Amino acid sequence: MVVRAVFLLSLLVSVSQILAEEDTTKIKTPVAEKKETVAKTPAKTVAKAPAKTVAKTPAKTVTKTSAKDAKVEAKKTAVPSKEAAAPTKVAKEAGAKDKTKTKLEDRKDVFKLPVRMPSVKTSVHDTYLATPTKVDHDDAYIVGYVPQASAKKVHHILVYGCELPARQGMAYWQVGDMGGECDPLGTQTILWAWALDAPKFDLPDKVGFHVGKNAKINYIVMEVHYKYVLKEPDSSGVDVLLTTTAPPNLAGIYLFATGGTVIPAHMSVNADTTCTYTDDRVMTPFAYRTHTQVGSARVRLERARGDLDFTGNRGPAETSDVLPHEGRASPHQER
Repeated sequence: MVVRAVFLLSLLVSVSQILAEEDTTKIKTPVAEKKETVAKTPAKTVAKAPAKTVAKTPAKTVTKTSAKDAKVEAKKTAVPSKEAAAPTKVAKEAGAKDKTKTKLEDRKDVFKLPVRMPSVKTSVHDTYLATPTKVDHDDAYIVGYVPQASAKKVHHILVYGCELPARQGMAYWQVGDMGGECDPLGTQTILWAWALDAPKFDLPDKVGFHVGKNAKINYIVMEVHYKYVLKEPDSSGVDVLLTTTAPPNLAGIYLFATGGTVIPAHMSVNADTTCTYTDDRVMTPFAYRTHTQVGSARVRLERARGDLDFTGNRGPAETSDVLPHEGRASPHQER
């Protein structure tokens, strides 16, 4: 049996708009620290405050006063107890809410642009559909993606930035495998890729994809690959997190791809592709994502400048995006 396979690797990079000052060591979000703080604060309030007020104070008052006075005194002491308990309940609710938020969603300057399929249906396997969403800003910057899809229905999602969609005035249309999303006469670029229930993705601080009128990206066009026939209408998609605050570094994607690689039965085959970066602007690789079709096991990324100074090695089912610390390039060395 001979298999033809396709391999993709998206290398996410940032290019400085002003100075090469991006510190890629600040990629990780301190979610664990937030959770630890929320867990400790309510515990102290609940355990100590009510116990001292209710147990000790009424006991001394009842033994020295009349029953009527004791009743009045009990009401007085009960009020502070309830007031003390109320903030604890609020703190618990606030803590639970914080656990569901991402670092980016906590920022007041970040807003969400929902991109969804409009309740589509399919009648055949391997259907590729595209849908456009307008970007109503002169300048906006994508700083994160929150997928709203399941691998049970969706094989993969690709997000494109387009000056104009390939089909104007249509809610959605059928496309080929990676083609037919944007009007070929205008600006078009790939902005993100998702598959296999990959988690949300936050860009590093001070990095964003430039979209909007001045970037000549007026639409976000999402392509969804439905591997199998849908049994019911589907509205899968992604929440795009944006800000109008311009970052010092612009994000971009270097897309490496091979196609039609022949894999003979019972054999392993390497499918290699290379690219030489010749631009004068500083480029800092900070993350990558792999995607493959039939028959592939691993996708390996290497950078060679005399010696290899970073490598990546991922299987198609692995969702880790961020390059290891020792593999990040210093912006001041990337020329």
